Amino acid sequence: MANTKLLNPLIEYDKTGNQDAFKELKSLLNPNTEGGLNKQISKQVEEEYQLCWFFMKPKVQEWLTRLRIYNNQKRAKDKVGDQTMFVAMQTILANLYDDRLNAIANPREEGDANQAENYSTLMDFDREAMKKEVHDYMWDFDACFYGRGLSFIHDFDRESKTPIAEVFDPTTVVRDPSCVALNGDLIGRNAARFWGMQVNMTKYEMKENGSFINLGRLKKGKEEVNNTQAEAQQARWDAAGYDNVSTREEALTENYEYRLLRWFTHIGGQKVILWLANNRTLVVRVQKLAYKEWPIVERQIFPISHEYDGVSIPDLTEDKQRMRAVLLNLGVDVAKSDLYPMRVYDHNKIKNRNNLNFEFNKWIPSDGPPGDSVQTLASKQISNSVDYIMKALELAAEKSTAVTATQQGLLAKSNTTLGEIDLASQSSGTRFSLSAKIFGWSEKAFWKQHYWVYNENYKDGIDKKILRLVGAFGPKWLELGREDIIMGNSLGPDIEIESKIVSEGKKLRDYQQQQGYFAFALQDPEANRRYGLKHLGRTFLKKAEIDRLFPPTVDELEAEEENEKLNKNEWVEVRPEQNHVQHKEKHAEGKDTDVMAGHIKAHNEMLRVAKVRPDLFPQLQPPMPMEQTQGGMKPPATEPAKETPMSANK
Repeated sequence: MANTKLLNPLIEYDKTGNQDAFKELKSLLNPNTEGGLNKQISKQVEEEYQLCWFFMKPKVQEWLTRLRIYNNQKRAKDKVGDQTMFVAMQTILANLYDDRLNAIANPREEGDANQAENYSTLMDFDREAMKKEVHDYMWDFDACFYGRGLSFIHDFDRESKTPIAEVFDPTTVVRDPSCVALNGDLIGRNAARFWGMQVNMTKYEMKENGSFINLGRLKKGKEEVNNTQAEAQQARWDAAGYDNVSTREEALTENYEYRLLRWFTHIGGQKVILWLANNRTLVVRVQKLAYKEWPIVERQIFPISHEYDGVSIPDLTEDKQRMRAVLLNLGVDVAKSDLYPMRVYDHNKIKNRNNLNFEFNKWIPSDGPPGDSVQTLASKQISNSVDYIMKALELAAEKSTAVTATQQGLLAKSNTTLGEIDLASQSSGTRFSLSAKIFGWSEKAFWKQHYWVYNENYKDGIDKKILRLVGAFGPKWLELGREDIIMGNSLGPDIEIESKIVSEGKKLRDYQQQQGYFAFALQDPEANRRYGLKHLGRTFLKKAEIDRLFPPTVDELEAEEENEKLNKNEWVEVRPEQNHVQHKEKHAEGKDTDVMAGHIKAHNEMLRVAKVRPDLFPQLQPPMPMEQTQGGMKPPATEPAKETPMSANK
């Protein structure tokens, strides 16, 4: 299509910030320019949007209805609501949110070990800057309530040098009907061709961004049709008891929020984000995506294989809540009828109707015997079947969500044994454990995308990020450049996700196993004790702490300096007096270049010569073996020097 003309200036502007390329973009997207692409692009987007909108409309309306039920502050004041959905949501959220999923970056090859450790530290440090705790609650809530939560991680904050993670509102998102996930299945098939959502922005915010165009042609959106964002906002206002203020919004000037469509689609096979205003007729921004996949991470709680829509908690509890609310209000009406029953009275005996109104210590005159003057009509009592249905609905909700009374923090029934309580809690915990593992899929994808945002935006030799670490040796400042976190392997780090509790237990187990092994291994006189002790320390200490405990040797520092040249494929001389073992350890962290391979081979040759002529390499002679004692390991005891006749005389 002709709109592929956009790609060349768009790619040039995204890579270099070239203002000439930006001017060309503005010219191509000017609605008044002859042969401009604004009309073609807006036509393509409108066709895609309408297909998605009509497909998603029933689902979105159902979600908005459930929102009103979940937080219905606008119900009649003489009615009561049921909290089945709220209790299930909060109990499951509390269990899944409590045990934080730890993310650890592992190297895919030995040369990336330091970068992987630095990146693990960076991930933990970025949690605060990205407000990950708040992000995760919103992400988890959406996954539980709508069946799927959406986390968009693409933009980069140049000031804090941190990726920006944003949770999209599922009620405002419309998608390709044929996709099984926005990024497809396990091998990327059936991914979304197009999808997006509507957002609100002021003109000032668009100017501050610097990449928006056609701002002088923006119109206030009274005529906007099929606006998912506006409908979702109004539904939330209705549930909370607020009035519609959208008509008053039109009177604003400086801070008026324009309704924009942020649309993810393809142009010439290239993934792009289009921003359109004026009821999707005016293109105001175009972004090229540098990734093969959409920069979105989807979280599910109860997925269904080969389907986009999994099962949500309201899917399992909404019908129970509705019926319980009906029965509760019927029960209230019956209780009121007992207090305010209907009566039949003899108007011949009681002449004044007002005499029947209730007052304390009131006497009512009657023209006949009072015994049969007034008769109370019998009212309908709550039957046992109603109580049975209420309990059955509660039990069905508990079974479907594994939210038992014990999980809610309520006391068990008096006739329930402790063993039964433990068994129920264990079974419920197994159900929650499955959901936590499923959440782990999206957590791993989140941190992978986090890495690629750094890879795309963190500039070599320009960007530096300083981390404040607090360890056993006090605070320490760690400066990280691109070369400290971006790995040589093109696939990036191998992200491992595990719960905090499991992680601590695994570290303890690994330390105990390795400690016993090293106790024997380090008795070998040819064993690399320094490497072994540092490796054992990594099970529970950070790299900065190990460097304090084992300060880098002269050879290690020299090898790190050599890596800078070897990484650029520049030859570095190997000298006999160097510690070739320590040099090889550091060179393994460098890039796999031809010169690096030759340099390591030269170190190997030096070690071979040292074995033949050890007298030429005194510094490579192995130290004395260590001895195993109850208190740990120590050098062997040396015999005291024998006294000579001369020393004895002294």
